[in-house]
Amino acid sequence: MNKKIKVLCLDIEGLHGGSSRSLFNSLKNISTEKADIEVWCKRRGEVQESYNEIGIAVKIVPDMPKVSSLPRISRNLFVLALFYFRDWPNSKLFRNKLLRESERFDLIHCNHEGLYWLQRWINKYIGLPVSMHIRTTPWPTIFSFFQVKIISHYTSGLVFITENERDNFIRLGGSKLYGKVIYNIVISFF
Repeated sequence: MNKKIKVLCLDIEGLHGGSSRSLFNSLKNISTEKADIEVWCKRRGEVQESYNEIGIAVKIVPDMPKVSSLPRISRNLFVLALFYFRDWPNSKLFRNKLLRESERFDLIHCNHEGLYWLQRWINKYIGLPVSMHIRTTPWPTIFSFFQVKIISHYTSGLVFITENERDNFIRLGGSKLYGKVIYNIVISFF
């Protein structure tokens, strides 16, 4: 008998953005015979009802820490200062909860590169494999190089939305050794 894989998906948008809608559309097409999935979202919204309709457990965790590199040095310095001195310390309860509940899962999927620092922490303190969805093409700044190096070092597997994101990731110093391009699911409205 095959054992179900238990996956925790971390989502920063809560169906408010493209990465979150893409995750939802992907998860609703995954066989429940092979995977037991739970989603934790940073933002509240229609996400709870939508996931409940397809039988996937969802929790809202507003203190999930996220940060991404930006094009300008001044903005990066400001955003990183807020992250390291406010957002990361304020995420201690979230991280403790993740640490306690991680025993229920076999894999953690970070649905956006903005979770790279959390993904590093998961790798160091929880030890579960971590996958990440690469959805953006950051500008080539020192901050982007740093973000990509962290992702490359601490991630077990990557999913890129197109070859463009994969190639940009590699140009920024990311590993060529792992990762797959899987195009976003497009829902037809006609």
